[in-house]
Amino acid sequence: TFSELDTAARRIAAKLISNGFGHGDKALITASRGIGFVEAVFGILMAGGAYVPLSDHYPEDRTKYIADNCGAKLCIDDAYIAGTASIEPVDQIAETKPHDIALIVYTSGSTGKPKGIMHDHMSLRSAALRVIKALGVTESCSFTAYFTFCHFFNSFRIFGQHCFSCKFISLDFSLVTQQKIFYHIFLIL
Repeated sequence: TFSELDTAARRIAAKLISNGFGHGDKALITASRGIGFVEAVFGILMAGGAYVPLSDHYPEDRTKYIADNCGAKLCIDDAYIAGTASIEPVDQIAETKPHDIALIVYTSGSTGKPKGIMHDHMSLRSAALRVIKALGVTESCSFTAYFTFCHFFNSFRIFGQHCFSCKFISLDFSLVTQQKIFYHIFLIL
């Protein structure tokens, strides 16, 4: 439920804050696809920081380069998220401004080193609202995450579904890469 998502995100925020994470700090997310990844996104934002989504399949040297390049304070993986289960959720979330950085997405690096593209809270909100309006999203809709979570397009899906309390379906990436299976899933959803 959305209440459970909120509680889990507030637990992650509490752990981040207790580790000295706060306004303007950046955290990598290398958690596997699923609800834990979404909880981490909201936990980082509740703590006042920006999230940097990475694939849990990236080579170690790429992850290290991105961490150094963006100045990430820490990395949230599945173990980090699991370690927040018994933490008391934070009551007060950090105050942010519209132009505070919320997300940094890294390019593929096909022309050399990956480059970070920063998105502030206002641009994420605007993008999510544009997608909601263009698609005619209502409470009865479902959002399917079939791109990798480090793709900017999935940020629309995460925030769009949250705005309307829509159903959010995260497909296993191995299914997405199998064209025949993906085609059938796409038709069903």
